Amino acid sequence: MAAETYAGTSFDENGAYYGPDCDKDKNYSGAYYTGNYESPFKKVLGKTDAEIQEKMDALWNHYFKGDDNSKVYYDRGSEAYIKDINNNDVRSEGMSYGMMIAVQTGHKEEFDKLWNWAKNHMWHKSGGWDGYFVWQRNDSGTGGDDNCAPDGEMYFMMSLLFAANRWNDSKYMEDAQYILKKMWDNGQHSLFNPQEQYTQGEAGANAVAAMALINDSKYDAAVKKNLELAWDTKFMTGQYRYYDVLVHYLAMLHLSGTFKIWKPKPTVESEEKTINETEINGVTYNDGDKVDYFEDCKLYKATIAKKSAPDPDSTVTNPDSTVTNSDSTIAIRTTVALNNNVRVWSTNSAIVIENAPAGTKYTVTDLNGRVLTASKTATSTQEVRLAKTGPMLVIVGNKAYKVVK
Repeated sequence: MAAETYAGTSFDENGAYYGPDCDKDKNYSGAYYTGNYESPFKKVLGKTDAEIQEKMDALWNHYFKGDDNSKVYYDRGSEAYIKDINNNDVRSEGMSYGMMIAVQTGHKEEFDKLWNWAKNHMWHKSGGWDGYFVWQRNDSGTGGDDNCAPDGEMYFMMSLLFAANRWNDSKYMEDAQYILKKMWDNGQHSLFNPQEQYTQGEAGANAVAAMALINDSKYDAAVKKNLELAWDTKFMTGQYRYYDVLVHYLAMLHLSGTFKIWKPKPTVESEEKTINETEINGVTYNDGDKVDYFEDCKLYKATIAKKSAPDPDSTVTNPDSTVTNSDSTIAIRTTVALNNNVRVWSTNSAIVIENAPAGTKYTVTDLNGRVLTASKTATSTQEVRLAKTGPMLVIVGNKAYKVVK
């Protein structure tokens, strides 16, 4: 079961929820179920949280608050639009991308102004295109082409769904459901039937795609190169800033861990918990830290407390390993000293341990510490085949590695 346990921050500063979700029937391991939005900029490039936030703030200030040679967002009082500078018009793709950026970065005023413009000048509310959006208008809100471009409909709908949950506003949900229903039911227009140089948008999109290869050592160099290209991309100015700008910005939201799936707020249990661990799911906490704790499909407020020293009578020692606590399901902590080149990653069918000497003990557990399998490596590249999927801990030598299979 995904997200059996989770500790961290699940709410934004205004109480909107993006944490884990209960999955009783399947072993899903995506961010919707786990609440894990880890940034590959942090994991692979070693960027700090402060550096990532600075980069994301710079993107917003350049493209939404910059001068007339930088911005794509144009404020017109109660309305605003995203402009295709080179073509001197307004398009549904740009408007919907702009709304997604605004809801993900928490800018409600800008979101509302963009939606006002789209509703007033682009949204069909009758006829054969009922529920769809004009793909092109002049910046006055007139003219253009009344046909639709489907990426606009999808991003309008999803940004409104996220806004409904993030800002607790049922009107956004009503508008999103209207779009979805018309997209689904409209029989005339149903939507549900290596190079060396990249544009700015391609650099961002390639880096997002590279996230799928992060745990495969064969692609380390390619992953790092694509992430660096996305990180180092210069912000655009001039008449061609528009589409590449928005695609790159959306990619950066994913790559920075900023893009969240905003959900209906769950009920927090009245019981408060004390967690006697300072490391949970690979994240280290300080004594006294306050966290949101998800366990057995229930959400709690919890406080981290250092675990007291184990009772000497409950510790069994042998030359190879130590088992603390009399419960034999607790993960074994081997004492073999390993080099720093050991890598642990997963495929669809197995967990792979690389660069550990043959004969090294390993243990695979779920996130509650229950042992799934334990043995010794036969070669320096050991495949551990498991039917179970989802997040797991792999203890090799004196280190624990978190993987998602």
